Amino acid sequence: MAGVTNQFTGLRPERIREHLEKVRERIAAAGRDPAEVEILAATKYVRVDELPALLEGGVTLVGENRAQDRSPSASATRATSPGTSSARSRAAK
Repeated sequence: MAGVTNQFTGLRPERIREHLEKVRERIAAAGRDPAEVEILAATKYVRVDELPALLEGGVTLVGENRAQDRSPSASATRATSPGTSSARSRAAK
């Protein structure tokens, strides 16, 4: 069916933390200080109710890959998850 997209589900904070740590290790191996590098998690087809797992997993910068989905996701996440206002959002280009 044209136009039908499966949404991504099942985000787990512990798995997100593991992947963030691997990314930080690679940053350090490249000679950079991981604390000085912003890591942007770009989402695509992630359900709004899955987004709090990103914050719980340590993600602080989120970009929606589909601009038309960005605003509703950010608004819904702030409304349903205490503390998500500390996460920043950017449009991925």
